[in-house]
Amino acid sequence: VFNGVVNAGDRVTISPAGLEARVRGIQIQGKPAQRAAAGQRCALNLSGSGLAALGRGDWALAPALHRPTQRIDARITALAAEQQALRHWMPVHLHLATADVTARLAIRRGASVALGASALVQIVLDKPVVALHGDRFILRDQSASRTLGGGVVLDPFAPAVRRASAARLAVLAALEQPTPQDALAALAAQAQGGIDLAHFETAFNLLPERAAQMYTQAGIVQLGREQRSGITATRHTALREAALDHLRAFHRAQPQAAGCEIEAVRAALAPELAADTFLALLRGLADERRLEIGGSAARLPGHNLTANSADEKLWQAVQPALLAAGFNAPPLRELAAQLK
Repeated sequence: VFNGVVNAGDRVTISPAGLEARVRGIQIQGKPAQRAAAGQRCALNLSGSGLAALGRGDWALAPALHRPTQRIDARITALAAEQQALRHWMPVHLHLATADVTARLAIRRGASVALGASALVQIVLDKPVVALHGDRFILRDQSASRTLGGGVVLDPFAPAVRRASAARLAVLAALEQPTPQDALAALAAQAQGGIDLAHFETAFNLLPERAAQMYTQAGIVQLGREQRSGITATRHTALREAALDHLRAFHRAQPQAAGCEIEAVRAALAPELAADTFLALLRGLADERRLEIGGSAARLPGHNLTANSADEKLWQAVQPALLAAGFNAPPLRELAAQLK
């Protein structure tokens, strides 16, 4: 048992295949058991369809951890005694836990990892594996006859684009911090677009209770439900007040507009935040009745699009004429000529 606990009767996911199974029974050292925990060696009696396809490198996981990947950002170290440096797009064998998968090394084009040196590299795998932050691995050559080096997983769910951008390198530097708490603090300090909390929790294998405690301690505010993003409490407060100020200024400039488009508010205040994340921030203000959301626009409570002096003066002239006419309201052309 590499991590966590397993109980008889639990539902598990066989990954990376994604097969569902139930733990019918557990044995530890040949004796029946109801529970097995990290550090123990156990056998699982599983029931489910497709289990005949189980093979080397598969994991029995809590369903929330099932997220196969074919791109891993890692720090690797090349053996000093090897014959040649590690090159861009070099074919290798990746040995991670019991998996043996062919892959290629994605380094900056034209760059290499010198013998005895370490570097940040993206590993592009030929088939999915299961990996988490902190997992260690070995790299062997294309024929699997020589060991080239090894490394540690930083981001098991690496993006395919902008691998060498300054923003991406800052994220990887944060993920190299010694603890999840340190990594979270470093991410919060530089992630202007917010922290993908589901990504963070899965990569670090965090239970929801522990993750929530970490967010509280780090002053991280969670926004959204299905796609949860995290920003610092300081920034959260500042953006809320800035949104209200923006709406006040908008109403003064355009009193006859029903409201300001939410996308325009986001573009003005926090274009780096995802639209869903920014909408969640505004919905928090709406729940407190500090603003109102209608369709794709937001407005301050009590805003009346006819509440301006010019319209009020015009209405005072129009209303008596309409009342005097009763049900025979004059055509607009006649009304305009009558009232000049």
